[in-house]
Amino acid sequence: MLVSLRTALALGAVLSLPAALRAQTTSPYEVATWRGFKTAAVTYTLDDNTGNQLPVAIPLFDQYGFKTTLFTVTNWGPNYAGLRTASANGHEVTSHTVTHPSLGTLTVAQQVAELQNSQATIKANVPTARCETVAYPNCSLGDVPTIQASYIAGRICSGQIMPATPPDFYNLSSIITGTTGSVQTAADFNARVAAAKTAKGWCVFLTHGINGDGGYSPTQSTELAAHLAYMNTNSADFWVGTFADVVKYIKERNAATLTETTISATQLNLTVAD
Repeated sequence: MLVSLRTALALGAVLSLPAALRAQTTSPYEVATWRGFKTAAVTYTLDDNTGNQLPVAIPLFDQYGFKTTLFTVTNWGPNYAGLRTASANGHEVTSHTVTHPSLGTLTVAQQVAELQNSQATIKANVPTARCETVAYPNCSLGDVPTIQASYIAGRICSGQIMPATPPDFYNLSSIITGTTGSVQTAADFNARVAAAKTAKGWCVFLTHGINGDGGYSPTQSTELAAHLAYMNTNSADFWVGTFADVVKYIKERNAATLTETTISATQLNLTVAD
C-alpha cells in the first residue's frame, strides 16, 4: 500500500523527513486508492486450467510483468509443474473447487469438501500458493459462512466494473471474455478498462479457453496480446494486480491509520498501521 504527504510511503513503515522536505508537503495525508496512485485496478483471472493458459497466455502477461490469477479445478488434471513456475513468478494459483459443481446446489457438508479439499490440494502441489480466494463454478454462490472459513474473497460473473470499495467481498464481479461474452477484441478489453478508469474502480476479467484449446468461451491470444500492449503503454493509469492482492489492498487501505510520532525542527516521523 502507498500513502502520501503528496509523497509515497510504504504501509507499515516509519517515514523520516527533513524539515526542508516537510515544508514542501501539506495535509491531509493521503492513502492511495490504488497501488502506485494509479487511477484504476485491473485483474485478469483464468479459469479451468485450459491447455493454452500456461504456454500461450501467461507469457503474454510475463512480457510486461503483469500478474494473473489462475483459478484451478483440482480434479481436472492441472499442470502442477507449470502452476508452480507461475506461482514462483508472482501469479496467483488458487481455488475453483475440486470438481466444478454449482455450490448452491450442494449441501453445506459437500461445499466444505469442495472448498477445503481444493485448497489443501493446491497448497500441497504448489507450495508457494497461499490459495486464499475462490471463483465459484458457474458463478453460483454457496453458503457464505462456509466460504468465509477458508477464503478472504470470492468471484462471481455479473459483468460489472466494481467501485473502489466493493460492497461484498464474497460477491465480486467479473466480465467474461471470449466467444460467449461481450469482450472479444482488444478494443472490447480496452473499453472496459477505460470504463474502470472513469469510475476509478476495479475491472476483473474472466477468461477460460485460449485459441483452440477446447476451453469454454475461447479468447484469441492475438486480441489479448494487443490489449496487453495497450495496458503497458498506459501503465501510468492502471494497476494490474492479482485477485487476492487487490482484495487485500482494499481492506488494508480502508483500515489504514497514520500517526505522527515525532515532529521537530528537523524531523517528521509517521507510523502507518492497518
